[in-house]
Amino acid sequence: MGNWTIKPANGAPCRLNLTSVPTLDLYKASISSCSSNALQNVNSWNIRNGNIVLYARGSVVARMNTEGAPLKGMLEGSSIPLTLSR
Repeated sequence: MGNWTIKPANGAPCRLNLTSVPTLDLYKASISSCSSNALQNVNSWNIRNGNIVLYARGSVVARMNTEGAPLKGMLEGSSIPLTLSR
């Protein structure tokens, strides 16, 4: 939880805030300073099967592996890699 930087391999970094505030079966998230269309609407998150999963309006946007630093993952439905770091 807390403030993170998420960066798609093909774009500029975004500021991501993950909270412990529940919203149904997910937790609230917010994103700012983001030019990535795919990430601009991230509003919730959770951990599933060892991955941090980011959602926008209930749809999966990205999955990040919770091992290593920085955390690595992919935008959902694409081959665009992401990194998540403090």
